[in-house]
Amino acid sequence: MSRHSSDEEPTAKRAKLPTTDEIYLDTIDRKRLDFDFEKICSVTLSNINVYGCLVCGKYFQGRSHSSIAFNHSINEDHHVFINFNNLKIYVLPENYEVKSTMLNDIKYQVLPSYTEQDLKKFQDEGFKSVDLNGNDYIPGYIGLNNMKANDYSNVVIQALFHVPLIRDKLLLSSLDNFKNEMNKRVIILIKKLWSSRLFRNHISPHELLQYISILSNKKFNINEQKDPKDFLVWFLNSLGKSFKEDGEGLISKSFQGKIQIQSKKENDDQVKEVVTKFWLLNIDLPPIPVIKDNHEAKHIPQVKLTKLLDVYQKGEEVLLANGEVRKYKILKLPKYLILHFDRFKDKALNLDLSVKDRNQTMVEFHLEIEILGVKYKLISNIIHDVSESQDEDQSDWKVQLKHHSEWFEIENLIVKPKEKEFLFLNETYLQIWERV
Repeated sequence: MSRHSSDEEPTAKRAKLPTTDEIYLDTIDRKRLDFDFEKICSVTLSNINVYGCLVCGKYFQGRSHSSIAFNHSINEDHHVFINFNNLKIYVLPENYEVKSTMLNDIKYQVLPSYTEQDLKKFQDEGFKSVDLNGNDYIPGYIGLNNMKANDYSNVVIQALFHVPLIRDKLLLSSLDNFKNEMNKRVIILIKKLWSSRLFRNHISPHELLQYISILSNKKFNINEQKDPKDFLVWFLNSLGKSFKEDGEGLISKSFQGKIQIQSKKENDDQVKEVVTKFWLLNIDLPPIPVIKDNHEAKHIPQVKLTKLLDVYQKGEEVLLANGEVRKYKILKLPKYLILHFDRFKDKALNLDLSVKDRNQTMVEFHLEIEILGVKYKLISNIIHDVSESQDEDQSDWKVQLKHHSEWFEIENLIVKPKEKEFLFLNETYLQIWERV
């Protein structure tokens, strides 16, 4: 006879109880998590021993009894916290570590990691990702948050972080190999920029820019518009020093060239000669005013980039406003050549120009050039735009970035494709060229 008769009730299966590691994990709200901001306690404003609440996204100090995070867990019934220093996750107030692999995606948001295989994916033109909201994005080609007036620094950061040598080296770097705080924040931001696992398809440079504001004595901050060229030179100088302190000459090897400058007073035979290193080459635009016809239509002059480079390629003499005559001779070209088109300076009169009176000359260029027998291809193009207002015109900054055979234009959080044939129709301000 069968052990169980046909009219017996089947034994109910017991529901699987969550393990200790899984308790409270369903309270985590990934869409509220944002780890791009300065890691300081939202109550004490201290940056020591800070945890992030994975339920509400706020930052709190400590984990011990009576700490801010401990009290938050009791008062708000939020129980899961991540330590930003070691990426360990804890449940409070019980105060035990959660080791579940279900939270690895959250740890990756704080500090992404890369392998050689990950870098090979960037060579695939069709490589795309999707964020938590279902938005498609291309890793590396995402928006940077403009918190108030930091678009001038955003475009520089985007351009530098798209230099392949810089990108690949830093993505594979471990924070453990660097002591300098600037280097660490740069590496964290570039790892986030190129991440294929973002919760949202944009990031904020807040953590890096806060440190830059302190380091520059608030010369470069998020509240006041600055010249991207001035920021670029300061940033390269600072990175050159900071990476050298950590035993890495990456910045100077990538961007630094050498030039000979001969100068003399007009009608004077005595010549002074100086050999110096440079981060970028200044390109003077011809002093051609905007001409208006009878219908008040503006005619913007154009000039070819190859013509502007003659001062460096053919050794043409340049007359400065103080009567000094200069000649330039490039002794060493860098792997990545940066060009700066000076739109806010009248060299003939030695006057700074306002946004309204800037030199609007369009620079016509091909996507590949040859300088002193060395071939370069354009990889990024920072452009100047204007927001008109009743008080005064304001500068807006955008960056155009090469992505395989395509180009994308990024303005803060807006990313859109750009036809490469029309790149020169904008007010080019800074360019980065890669040696072929």
